[in-house]
Amino acid sequence: MMLLVSLAVLSLVFPARAEVPALITGTWRMTGTPRGDGDFLHDEFTQHANGSYTGKGWGTWSEDLTSGTNNYTYSGITSDAVCETDTSTGAVTHRSKWTLVEDWDLGANPMPDWNTPAGQKYVFCAYNTYDDATDIMTVTNYRGNETIALSVDPGACPATAQEAATKGLSWAARTYDAGSLTYECVADCVPWACDAADAEDAAASPSTDAEDAAASPSTDAADAAASPSLVLVDDDESAACMRGRTNTRVRITLLVAALGTLGLYKA
Repeated sequence: MMLLVSLAVLSLVFPARAEVPALITGTWRMTGTPRGDGDFLHDEFTQHANGSYTGKGWGTWSEDLTSGTNNYTYSGITSDAVCETDTSTGAVTHRSKWTLVEDWDLGANPMPDWNTPAGQKYVFCAYNTYDDATDIMTVTNYRGNETIALSVDPGACPATAQEAATKGLSWAARTYDAGSLTYECVADCVPWACDAADAEDAAASPSTDAEDAAASPSTDAADAAASPSLVLVDDDESAACMRGRTNTRVRITLLVAALGTLGLYKA
C-alpha cells in the first residue's frame, strides 16, 4: 500500500513527459560564485534526457547563522523544450518550461520553513543561450508569483524572452524577472547544437512574433486593459518568494536555472 501511495505521489511530481533536447542534458555548475553579497556559494544540477532533473547548492543566508552553510536540494521537470538555430547567425537557443520543488531541511542549519509547500511547485520559463568561445550557458528565467499544485499544468511559456518580459506569463497574476545566470557543463556534456528531431519540434511548435501579432492584433493599451493585474517586477520585489524561494527571508535573483533549464540565485 505504501508503495502504491509513493508511486502516486511520484506521478504528480514526475508526470509523463517527452525527452528534452540533448544539448541541455548533463551536469551544469553555476559560474561566478560567490554571488550576491558573497552569500551564494554553490549551485549545480543534472538534467536527464527524460525531462527530470535534480540539483543542490549551499550558501550563508540565515540572519542568525553562526557556522556552516544553509544547504538545499531541488528537483523538477523540464518540459515543452525547443531547440532552435538562427539560420542567419548560426546561434543556437533553447527554451523550456520547468518546475521547481526545493528542500532546505538539510545539513547543520536546516530551514524547513523555506521548503516549497507540500503538494506545490513553482513554474519557470527559461530562455538559454550559449557562448561557444567560453563554453558558458546563460539562462534567463521568468516565473509566477505563486506556487501551483503538482498535478496542474498552467499553460505554455511565451515563445521568446522578450515576450515574457513585456507580456508576462499567462497563468501568473505577477511575473517576476528572475534574472540571468551562467552555467558551465562539468559532466556528461553534449555539443550545444540542435539535432534533426529538435528542428522538427521547433518547426511544429513556436509561432513567430508576426504570427502572434496577426492572431492577436490588440494594442498594448487593450492588452493592459484586459490584464490589469499583470505586473512585471524584478527580484528586489520578489525577495519575499523563493528562488522562487518560498520563505520571506530568502531572496532570489534567479531560475537558477538550472536547470538550465535552470538556475538558482539569491541576491
